[in-house]
Amino acid sequence: MAAPRRISRDKILDVAADLFAEKGYDGTSITDITDALKITRPTLYAHAKSKADLLEGINQRLLDFFKGNFAAFVRPQDPPTKRIEGFIRLQLDATRYFPSSFRLAMRSAHDASLPHSPALQEMWHHHDEVMSRAIEEAQQQQQITREIPPKILKHLIWGALNEIPYWYRPFGPLSAEELTGHILNYLTSAVPPGGSKDKVVKHYVSRADSMEVAREWRFETCSVGEHKVETRAHVPTHSILYGTHQMTAAIAGLVIWTCESFFREVPQPRKGEWVLQDLSLRFFPPIAGGVILCQAERSLFTRKIEIWDVKVTLENHQEALCLTRAIYGK
Repeated sequence: MAAPRRISRDKILDVAADLFAEKGYDGTSITDITDALKITRPTLYAHAKSKADLLEGINQRLLDFFKGNFAAFVRPQDPPTKRIEGFIRLQLDATRYFPSSFRLAMRSAHDASLPHSPALQEMWHHHDEVMSRAIEEAQQQQQITREIPPKILKHLIWGALNEIPYWYRPFGPLSAEELTGHILNYLTSAVPPGGSKDKVVKHYVSRADSMEVAREWRFETCSVGEHKVETRAHVPTHSILYGTHQMTAAIAGLVIWTCESFFREVPQPRKGEWVLQDLSLRFFPPIAGGVILCQAERSLFTRKIEIWDVKVTLENHQEALCLTRAIYGK
């Protein structure tokens, strides 16, 4: 007779968490767990009394992980955005070590079939309070937008972070540090209607994209001088937009059209050799139809690089809708 298979409690909890996350707590039987582990019921019961005991162990292990690492990632003395960054790293690490357990914990918030863990709920509440303080301080210090109420912004950030266990793959092409940087940049860079015009976000728009926008917005070149260019665009009446990809592409396309009008219309031996290398857009208020003007002035010119400072306004208005710097080079 074969000796009973030896197995660790952690292995049992891992497999139980996988099955609970995949089939649901009610949909998973003890037999499903023993079959997946290739062990007998007595071996399982030597480590856990029941499914409820397994779920409690899964939750306790996740709770221990967060409590053991929270202070290292989210330190009260750090700047507020650094604390938000710490939350991101904490979520990524929890997903790395306990992917199914973490997904299961996320489900427990809205799945009535899963017994709640009071200790986990108390921990989530504490994390929520710390996140709220970090957001409020970041807004006070103008590190993130102040146009969105902090409570709403908190829910938006948690919504993004709580999705991490569903899509993050620890051995993907990006390291945890790189991915954290991308997520933090996204969370702290979005500016809503009425937001600060000083927020700079870089966009790349291809020449094909700009030509597509040129047809819809009817770009026109008004004048081209030795160092200045002026163009205009007729904004479609349906473009009541703000900060959307279409509006961004349209403004970026107009800027590209404006700067490249110089290369198209001023005869020079270097024509066609200059390539857009960088374009930074400062956000702008909404536009609902009308005519906008784009004025570009060449502020730096060498044999290898040209820098154009661009201002976009509504026709007959001086207030800038968009301030831009376009850099061309060889």
